[in-house]
Amino acid sequence: MQKIELNDEIYYENKGKFYNSSFLEVDSVIKNQLLCQILNSADYKNMSQKEIIDFIYKIKETEDFIHCKEICLFALNKFGSDEKFVTKVLPVITSIYRNLKEPEKAIDIAKEQRKKFKCESVALYTSLAGAYCDIEDYETAKKFANSAYKCQGGGVGYKNELSLVYARIQKETKTTKKD
Repeated sequence: MQKIELNDEIYYENKGKFYNSSFLEVDSVIKNQLLCQILNSADYKNMSQKEIIDFIYKIKETEDFIHCKEICLFALNKFGSDEKFVTKVLPVITSIYRNLKEPEKAIDIAKEQRKKFKCESVALYTSLAGAYCDIEDYETAKKFANSAYKCQGGGVGYKNELSLVYARIQKETKTTKKD
């Protein structure tokens, strides 16, 4: 359990959850402030692969996409020869680029990494399907969505990111056909 001081108050972090001094979980505003404080003081350049992956996931939660992008790019440069590492980080960086309204960069980095490694994952394929939707290439978006669907073993019976991408493809291709 990590002890953190913020605004003269003591908080604790345990497995991604934050608690006040009474050990009650904090609201999302304080959680983001605590995360930002932890992340801004971290020396990510000296972290191991596992540490930096955990760090990347945490910083993405704060929606500090610019900082997260920098860390992902640093990590890919440092550990980019390890296929398992790239497979874990690639969906995050593609998602980050999409959140920064740079879907072309998401597609480019995925193409670059997928030339070196297979990098199959539901998260990556779903993110790429979304990126292709962002640039209005619905045919390629559908191919990646289908790959994600196949990778996850078919339907899961509830709304998830992949089902939302399928709905977006359907909606936007109907709109395009009417115009």
